[in-house]
Amino acid sequence: MKANSEGYIYSIMCSKRLIWSGILLFLFLALIASCGVLCKRAIEGSRRLTCCNNLKQIGLALLNYHEIHGNFPPAYLCDKAGKPVNSWRTEVIPSFWYNFRPGRDDYAGDEGYDYTEPWNGPKNARLGLDKKRCDEFQCPSAGSEGPAITNYVAIVGPNTMWSGCEPVKKAADGSDKDKILVIEIINSDILWMEPRDLTLEQALDNIQPKKGIGSGSHHKDGIHYVTVGGEVRTLDRNIDRESLRKLLVRDSPDVPSPNATDKKSSRSSDNDNDSHNSP
Repeated sequence: MKANSEGYIYSIMCSKRLIWSGILLFLFLALIASCGVLCKRAIEGSRRLTCCNNLKQIGLALLNYHEIHGNFPPAYLCDKAGKPVNSWRTEVIPSFWYNFRPGRDDYAGDEGYDYTEPWNGPKNARLGLDKKRCDEFQCPSAGSEGPAITNYVAIVGPNTMWSGCEPVKKAADGSDKDKILVIEIINSDILWMEPRDLTLEQALDNIQPKKGIGSGSHHKDGIHYVTVGGEVRTLDRNIDRESLRKLLVRDSPDVPSPNATDKKSSRSSDNDNDSHNSP
């Protein structure tokens, strides 16, 4: 009788041990899972901050360019036939890569980028830039899209901040300060030195697309962009077409670049002189 009691007590103790072991194992696995989620969130948070900082630095580089030249660079440099041959990104990249442009006081490289030929011309092709990652122009969460792609583009179109081959300057009254200067895209196949961006229609027709290139973000908080005023902001990934258009299209007509104004003034002066000289 005593032996049976001892066996019964022993079996209860073993059952309790098994139950507690199961509880401890469950808590241990839950702790590991929680750590995994927290680590993933921390990594994504770091990548998101880097993405925003990339846009901030691009915005500052463009504003510095505007301060020096009186206008933003054209979306692309064109040849005499009007064909795009170099991107605005190669115009501002010396702000990030000191050995990109020969002739600078701090140039420390060998053969540099040649602006006298197209981005994929024979001299520039030897640099291998189409295989070289440019961290300043790539979102850290877009590693699978290719080593040399860009996730930050201009939106080119009538009455946007990027008219194409012609440079554009900020409105003197500051009405452009909240407009989109550069925006984040996903599923990109654009190389960072390639003279190609998104047209206004492409940006509006493809918002956060599951497939194909378009305005969008790898980050859940929204689509990041930098304004003409230099601020980095976030769009709802479900933004409607018309709301996005209002942020891309200027409230006033494109302000011509200083060169264009000079040419116009020169033509006016010539016309005036002709009228004065005519009998």
